[in-house]
Amino acid sequence: MNKNQLYRNIPKVDVLLEMEIIQLLIEQYGRETVMEAIREEMEALRAFIGACEEEEKIVRQIQDLRERLQQREKELLEERQRAEAARQQQIASQQTLLARLSALESGLPGGTDQSREAHGVKLARWMGLKK
Repeated sequence: MNKNQLYRNIPKVDVLLEMEIIQLLIEQYGRETVMEAIREEMEALRAFIGACEEEEKIVRQIQDLRERLQQREKELLEERQRAEAARQQQIASQQTLLARLSALESGLPGGTDQSREAHGVKLARWMGLKK
């Protein structure tokens, strides 16, 4: 068993830092906190490699770390896709509501096209559709 080769199979910190899940964690918890967690995980993995005499267990441990990171990144992507779909649906609902209100307002007597348009813009701003 060549332990040096096993140590080389540990994911590099700079590669981990490029992962989207790690970037998100840095945004949430700060770079120092995430770096400390990465260092602790890497130290634990190195200690495991140093103490373990079964190469298969070591390879599994390293692979497990990679798989957990990949799984979490996949979950993050799915979560973002769901959030984007919900956001798009909310925008569509707001636009439908705005169109309905505008149609109702256009039928009101005494209103000019200019005042109706001004109300539509104010309503859209209030609803967060326009800035």
